[in-house]
Amino acid sequence: MAESFTKKQFAKLTLLALAILSGSTFLNTTVTMSLVGGGVSVSADTSATTTVDYNSKAAEVMSKYNDTHEDVAQIDDVKFDDPESAVVGKWVNLTTVTGVAKDGNQSVDYKVNNVFVRKDQSTGQLISAYIGGKTSITLTSRGSNNSIWVEVGDGTTFKKIKEISTASAISQPTGNYVNQSDKDNYNNQQARIASGELVFAHTQDTPQTFVLPDTFSQTDSVLRVAYISNNAGGKATGGTAVYPTPKIQLRTAPAVQQEISDALKQGAESRQAKLDGTKKLEDYRTKLKNSVDKDNTLGKGDKDTKKANIDSIINQAEKDIAEKDNAKDVNDFVESARMLIKWTDFMHRPLYNYLKT
Repeated sequence: MAESFTKKQFAKLTLLALAILSGSTFLNTTVTMSLVGGGVSVSADTSATTTVDYNSKAAEVMSKYNDTHEDVAQIDDVKFDDPESAVVGKWVNLTTVTGVAKDGNQSVDYKVNNVFVRKDQSTGQLISAYIGGKTSITLTSRGSNNSIWVEVGDGTTFKKIKEISTASAISQPTGNYVNQSDKDNYNNQQARIASGELVFAHTQDTPQTFVLPDTFSQTDSVLRVAYISNNAGGKATGGTAVYPTPKIQLRTAPAVQQEISDALKQGAESRQAKLDGTKKLEDYRTKLKNSVDKDNTLGKGDKDTKKANIDSIINQAEKDIAEKDNAKDVNDFVESARMLIKWTDFMHRPLYNYLKT
């Protein structure tokens, strides 16, 4: 079974093959292959994708932010149908995290909906984007803290983007309680215009949901929940307790929509390259095996060995390209299969073993 080879190995292979195999015949025959030659890569047929409006398709993806999504405990649990879909991404909800930022008997339950998860091509890892105007956060304060807020920043400096009072009511039932939007108008301070006229509703142990504003700066990279703990009875520190949300991006909706559009186009080109590349590899396999069978200078054992090498390399190439998410990598692996077969035959031993030395 052939092993997957790296781009570094492919570069080494190409240089060696071009230097040593120049002018040599393949499999002791004079067969000319039209698949790929002289370092020319397979080109994906993009004619079917040129008329597609990827911006509209990306807008459609974004518009589904508030649909019903699957709940996942962590973003690494998110699954995609194929590599191309992973680059595009999809909406998910995160399951509730309970008891975070614990200090004494105080803590916070934290839930995030409408998170956009996709693969970062530079690292190969999944990342989640919290998107302004789309992602919603539900906070439930537990214990005796008086208020709770969400803040964003660069990891050192933070600014509040939402604060929720958890104080008990401070007037008799005849008082007029204020909703959250009215409370925000008073700079999130617990206040009263006149006794019995204006107080804030008690929100402790009651889920409070809000949508992230679309006002992130380029340096904002951390979102966290915080509160100043109530040290009544000496059961807490009385300091600021925080819970930073791990592994996220803070993004504006227009920026993400453009990236989705680019990823959709890339995915279409990648899938077309896979169709073209697989067909050419199979044509290559058939023609090469026919050439081996027609070579009267080879005995049955040699023919079987050569055909087994052809199958091993092409099978591995097809497995490798199925895991790629862009046309360039697909084309590289198709070309590599051609070079591998030529190099293996020239060295009279499996190339993968040679590259490992």
